[in-house]
Amino acid sequence: MSKPRLITIPISHFCEKARWALERAGIEYVEERHMQGFHPFYTRKAGGRFTTPVLVLPGGRAFRQSRHILKWADQSLREDLWLYPAETEPRVRAVERWLDTTLGPDGRAWMYSFMLYQKDLVGQYGTEGAPKHEIKAFKNMFEAVRPMIRARVSLNGASTDIGRVYDVFDEVAARLDGGGGYIVGDRFTAADLTFAALSAAVLIPDRYGVTLPPVELLPDEMRQHVETLREHPAGQHARRMIAEERDSVLSPAASR
Repeated sequence: MSKPRLITIPISHFCEKARWALERAGIEYVEERHMQGFHPFYTRKAGGRFTTPVLVLPGGRAFRQSRHILKWADQSLREDLWLYPAETEPRVRAVERWLDTTLGPDGRAWMYSFMLYQKDLVGQYGTEGAPKHEIKAFKNMFEAVRPMIRARVSLNGASTDIGRVYDVFDEVAARLDGGGGYIVGDRFTAADLTFAALSAAVLIPDRYGVTLPPVELLPDEMRQHVETLREHPAGQHARRMIAEERDSVLSPAASR
Protein backbone atom coordinates (compact mmCIF):
# COMPACT_ATOMS: atom_id res chain seq x y z
CA MET A 1 0.00 0.00 0.00
CA SER A 2 1.70 3.18 -1.20
CA LYS A 3 -1.06 5.65 -0.28
CA PRO A 4 -3.03 6.16 2.93
CA ARG A 5 -6.34 4.30 2.94
CA LEU A 6 -9.42 6.09 4.30
CA ILE A 7 -12.21 3.74 5.40
CA THR A 8 -15.56 5.52 5.34
CA ILE A 9 -19.31 5.32 5.35
CA PRO A 10 -19.99 7.39 2.20
CA ILE A 11 -22.61 9.69 3.70
CA SER A 12 -20.91 10.24 7.07
CA HIS A 13 -20.20 13.88 7.90
CA PHE A 14 -17.24 12.87 10.08
CA CYS A 15 -15.81 11.14 7.01
CA GLU A 16 -16.40 14.30 4.99
CA LYS A 17 -14.42 16.18 7.63
CA ALA A 18 -11.47 13.83 7.07
CA ARG A 19 -11.75 13.95 3.26
CA TRP A 20 -11.72 17.73 3.33
CA ALA A 21 -8.56 17.93 5.44
CA LEU A 22 -6.67 15.36 3.38
CA GLU A 23 -7.60 16.97 0.08
CA ARG A 24 -6.84 20.46 1.38
CA ALA A 25 -3.35 19.27 2.32
CA GLY A 26 -2.87 17.75 -1.14
CA ILE A 27 -2.47 14.25 0.30
CA GLU A 28 -3.31 11.50 -2.15
CA TYR A 29 -5.30 8.71 -0.55
CA VAL A 30 -7.51 5.79 -1.47
CA GLU A 31 -11.04 5.89 -0.07
CA GLU A 32 -12.62 2.57 0.82
CA ARG A 33 -16.36 3.03 1.25
CA HIS A 34 -18.73 0.67 3.06
CA MET A 35 -22.39 0.73 3.96
CA GLN A 36 -23.68 0.99 7.51
CA GLY A 37 -23.65 -2.40 9.16
CA PHE A 38 -20.86 -3.71 6.96
CA HIS A 39 -18.26 -1.13 7.98
CA PRO A 40 -17.26 -2.52 11.43
CA PHE A 41 -15.58 -5.57 9.89
CA TYR A 42 -13.28 -3.29 7.92
CA THR A 43 -12.67 -0.65 10.58
CA ARG A 44 -11.76 -3.22 13.22
CA LYS A 45 -9.56 -5.15 10.83
CA ALA A 46 -7.71 -1.90 10.11
CA GLY A 47 -7.11 -1.18 13.79
CA GLY A 48 -10.13 1.01 14.45
CA ARG A 49 -13.32 0.40 16.36
CA PHE A 50 -16.96 0.59 15.31
CA THR A 51 -16.85 4.09 13.87
CA THR A 52 -15.58 5.74 10.71
CA PRO A 53 -13.42 7.33 9.47
CA VAL A 54 -10.27 5.28 9.92
CA LEU A 55 -7.10 6.36 8.14
CA VAL A 56 -4.54 3.61 7.59
CA LEU A 57 -1.03 4.72 6.68
CA PRO A 58 1.47 2.72 4.65
CA GLY A 59 3.05 0.46 7.24
CA GLY A 60 -0.23 -0.08 9.11
CA ARG A 61 -0.49 2.80 11.57
CA ALA A 62 -4.14 3.78 11.95
CA PHE A 63 -5.91 6.98 13.02
CA ARG A 64 -9.44 6.27 14.16
CA GLN A 65 -10.76 9.76 14.93
CA SER A 66 -11.38 12.57 12.46
CA ARG A 67 -9.57 15.08 14.67
CA HIS A 68 -6.44 12.91 14.65
CA ILE A 69 -6.61 12.76 10.84
CA LEU A 70 -6.80 16.55 10.65
CA LYS A 71 -3.80 16.95 12.92
CA TRP A 72 -1.79 14.41 10.90
CA ALA A 73 -2.67 16.16 7.63
CA ASP A 74 -1.37 19.44 9.04
CA GLN A 75 2.12 17.96 9.20
CA SER A 76 2.26 18.18 5.39
CA LEU A 77 1.88 21.96 5.45
CA ARG A 78 3.80 25.05 6.44
CA GLU A 79 3.02 26.30 9.90
CA ASP A 80 1.19 29.38 8.62
CA LEU A 81 -1.30 27.10 6.86
CA TRP A 82 -2.05 24.77 9.74
CA LEU A 83 -5.63 24.06 10.76
CA TYR A 84 -4.34 24.31 14.34
CA PRO A 85 -2.32 27.56 14.44
CA ALA A 86 0.10 27.56 17.35
CA GLU A 87 -1.28 30.79 18.80
CA THR A 88 -4.90 29.57 18.92
CA GLU A 89 -4.52 25.78 19.01
CA PRO A 90 -6.04 25.25 22.49
CA ARG A 91 -9.13 27.27 21.52
CA VAL A 92 -9.43 25.56 18.13
CA ARG A 93 -9.18 22.13 19.73
CA ALA A 94 -11.80 23.04 22.34
CA VAL A 95 -14.27 24.20 19.68
CA GLU A 96 -13.59 21.14 17.54
CA ARG A 97 -14.19 18.79 20.47
CA TRP A 98 -17.38 20.69 21.39
CA LEU A 99 -18.71 20.35 17.83
CA ASP A 100 -17.65 16.70 17.59
CA THR A 101 -19.71 15.90 20.69
CA THR A 102 -22.74 18.14 20.08
CA LEU A 103 -23.51 19.15 16.50
CA GLY A 104 -21.97 15.98 15.04
CA PRO A 105 -24.07 13.38 16.90
CA ASP A 106 -27.18 15.53 17.41
CA GLY A 107 -27.41 16.66 13.79
CA ARG A 108 -26.90 13.10 12.61
CA ALA A 109 -29.55 11.73 15.00
CA TRP A 110 -32.05 14.38 13.85
CA MET A 111 -31.35 13.70 10.17
CA TYR A 112 -31.75 9.93 10.61
CA SER A 113 -35.03 10.42 12.50
CA PHE A 114 -36.46 11.41 9.11
CA MET A 115 -34.30 9.57 6.60
CA LEU A 116 -34.65 6.14 8.19
CA TYR A 117 -38.26 6.28 7.02
CA GLN A 118 -37.39 7.37 3.48
CA LYS A 119 -36.27 4.08 1.94
CA ASP A 120 -36.29 5.33 -1.64
CA LEU A 121 -34.22 8.43 -0.86
CA VAL A 122 -31.74 6.48 1.24
CA GLY A 123 -31.35 3.90 -1.49
CA GLN A 124 -30.86 6.51 -4.18
CA TYR A 125 -28.48 8.92 -2.43
CA GLY A 126 -25.42 8.60 -0.23
CA THR A 127 -24.25 5.17 -1.35
CA GLU A 128 -21.78 6.13 -4.08
CA GLY A 129 -18.62 4.07 -4.19
CA ALA A 130 -19.69 1.36 -1.76
CA PRO A 131 -19.49 -2.25 -2.99
CA LYS A 132 -22.54 -3.18 -5.05
CA HIS A 133 -23.33 -6.22 -2.95
CA GLU A 134 -23.36 -4.08 0.20
CA ILE A 135 -25.69 -1.51 -1.39
CA LYS A 136 -28.05 -4.25 -2.56
CA ALA A 137 -28.07 -5.96 0.83
CA PHE A 138 -28.59 -2.64 2.62
CA LYS A 139 -31.62 -1.83 0.47
CA ASN A 140 -33.07 -5.33 0.89
CA MET A 141 -32.51 -5.30 4.65
CA PHE A 142 -33.45 -1.66 5.20
CA GLU A 143 -36.29 -2.38 7.60
CA ALA A 144 -34.14 -4.80 9.58
CA VAL A 145 -31.10 -2.52 9.93
CA ARG A 146 -33.14 0.56 10.84
CA PRO A 147 -33.27 -0.24 14.60
CA MET A 148 -29.52 -0.90 14.63
CA ILE A 149 -28.73 2.44 12.95
CA ARG A 150 -31.17 4.29 15.20
CA ALA A 151 -29.55 2.75 18.28
CA ARG A 152 -26.03 3.58 17.11
CA VAL A 153 -26.74 7.23 16.31
CA SER A 154 -28.41 7.70 19.70
CA LEU A 155 -25.39 6.53 21.70
CA ASN A 156 -23.69 8.85 24.20
CA GLY A 157 -26.73 11.05 24.65
CA ALA A 158 -27.24 12.11 21.03
CA SER A 159 -30.66 13.64 20.61
CA THR A 160 -33.14 14.09 17.78
CA ASP A 161 -34.18 17.42 19.33
CA ILE A 162 -33.49 20.02 16.62
CA GLY A 163 -33.44 22.66 19.34
CA ARG A 164 -30.00 21.45 20.37
CA VAL A 165 -28.75 22.06 16.84
CA TYR A 166 -30.17 25.60 16.90
CA ASP A 167 -28.36 26.18 20.21
CA VAL A 168 -25.03 25.26 18.59
CA PHE A 169 -25.77 27.49 15.59
CA ASP A 170 -26.59 30.38 17.93
CA GLU A 171 -23.32 29.89 19.82
CA VAL A 172 -21.31 29.76 16.58
CA ALA A 173 -23.05 32.93 15.36
CA ALA A 174 -22.14 34.66 18.62
CA ARG A 175 -18.49 33.68 18.12
CA LEU A 176 -18.59 35.03 14.56
CA ASP A 177 -19.90 38.34 15.86
CA GLY A 178 -16.49 38.76 17.45
CA GLY A 179 -15.16 40.15 14.20
CA GLY A 180 -12.67 38.13 12.19
CA GLY A 181 -15.16 36.24 10.04
CA TYR A 182 -14.03 32.92 11.49
CA ILE A 183 -14.99 30.93 14.57
CA VAL A 184 -11.55 31.25 16.18
CA GLY A 185 -9.13 34.02 15.32
CA ASP A 186 -8.87 35.68 11.93
CA ARG A 187 -8.21 32.70 9.65
CA PHE A 188 -9.66 29.37 8.54
CA THR A 189 -8.98 26.66 11.12
CA ALA A 190 -10.13 23.20 12.15
CA ALA A 191 -12.99 24.92 13.98
CA ASP A 192 -14.46 26.25 10.73
CA LEU A 193 -13.78 23.04 8.82
CA THR A 194 -15.39 20.94 11.54
CA PHE A 195 -18.46 23.15 11.77
CA ALA A 196 -18.98 23.25 8.01
CA ALA A 197 -18.48 19.50 7.58
CA LEU A 198 -20.64 18.42 10.52
CA SER A 199 -23.42 20.87 9.64
CA ALA A 200 -24.00 18.84 6.46
CA ALA A 201 -26.50 16.65 8.31
CA VAL A 202 -28.77 19.65 8.80
CA LEU A 203 -27.87 21.87 5.81
CA ILE A 204 -27.72 19.18 3.07
CA PRO A 205 -25.11 21.10 1.07
CA ASP A 206 -24.71 20.85 -2.69
CA ARG A 207 -20.95 20.31 -2.38
CA TYR A 208 -20.25 17.08 -0.51
CA GLY A 209 -18.26 13.85 -0.84
CA VAL A 210 -21.33 12.04 -2.16
CA THR A 211 -24.50 13.29 -3.83
CA LEU A 212 -27.13 14.29 -1.28
CA PRO A 213 -30.85 14.48 -2.05
CA PRO A 214 -32.26 17.78 -3.35
CA VAL A 215 -33.87 19.75 -0.55
CA GLU A 216 -37.23 19.72 -2.30
CA LEU A 217 -37.37 15.92 -1.96
CA LEU A 218 -36.99 15.96 1.81
CA PRO A 219 -39.95 15.40 4.15
CA ASP A 220 -41.74 18.71 4.74
CA GLU A 221 -40.77 19.19 8.39
CA MET A 222 -37.14 18.34 7.68
CA ARG A 223 -37.04 20.62 4.64
CA GLN A 224 -38.42 23.55 6.63
CA HIS A 225 -35.66 23.29 9.24
CA VAL A 226 -32.97 22.83 6.59
CA GLU A 227 -34.10 26.00 4.83
CA THR A 228 -34.23 27.94 8.12
CA LEU A 229 -30.79 26.75 9.20
CA ARG A 230 -29.31 27.62 5.82
CA GLU A 231 -30.35 31.25 6.38
CA HIS A 232 -29.12 31.33 9.98
CA PRO A 233 -25.89 33.38 10.31
CA ALA A 234 -24.00 30.24 11.32
CA GLY A 235 -25.52 28.31 8.44
CA GLN A 236 -24.41 31.06 6.06
CA HIS A 237 -20.90 30.78 7.52
CA ALA A 238 -20.85 27.02 6.93
CA ARG A 239 -22.01 27.47 3.36
CA ARG A 240 -19.38 30.18 2.80
CA MET A 241 -16.64 27.91 4.15
CA ILE A 242 -17.73 25.14 1.80
CA ALA A 243 -17.87 27.51 -1.17
CA GLU A 244 -14.51 29.16 -0.44
CA GLU A 245 -12.48 26.41 1.15
CA ARG A 246 -13.83 22.94 0.31
CA ASP A 247 -12.27 22.68 -3.14
CA SER A 248 -9.01 24.40 -2.24
CA VAL A 249 -5.96 22.17 -2.52
CA LEU A 250 -2.86 23.88 -1.24
CA SER A 251 -0.04 24.10 -3.75
CA PRO A 252 3.17 22.09 -3.46
CA ALA A 253 4.83 25.30 -2.33
CA ALA A 254 2.74 25.04 0.83
CA SER A 255 4.39 21.77 1.77
CA ARG A 256 7.38 21.67 4.01
